Amino acid sequence: MPRLPSGLRFGVANLALFDHGGNWFDCPDGHFWYWVPDQEIMGPGPYEFGTEIIQNAEHAAVPKTHWEAKKFVHVLEFIDDHNYVWRGEWLDTFPKFRQMSEEDLLAWKEWVDGSSGQKFLDKTIGECSRLAEISNQRKK
Repeated sequence: MPRLPSGLRFGVANLALFDHGGNWFDCPDGHFWYWVPDQEIMGPGPYEFGTEIIQNAEHAAVPKTHWEAKKFVHVLEFIDDHNYVWRGEWLDTFPKFRQMSEEDLLAWKEWVDGSSGQKFLDKTIGECSRLAEISNQRKK
């Protein structure tokens, strides 16, 4: 995960994706389950460090492109070397809640569009596909 020119440090994670373990509601073929903040309880972000984020499960079609996969990726902001917070930022709309310099934005975009970011998005698509297959198998 990159440390930006200003010293800010962000990361990406697939924390929204989850394997429901087979004891779950049906979802359409080619779809998988993922977590989103409960907007009625939480409201829109940004969420503060230490806030418990109440979430709901939703399903979506497996992403086919890196751009589609970004909708399911959390952007984490590091507080220090060991602690991070998810303020409600998704990779497809980042930065929504954080002001960043042009230099930081350029460095971030270079990382996301570079090999590390693209490999991460490939893995995200693969995991979404795996979860959709599990959902489909468990319906039968």
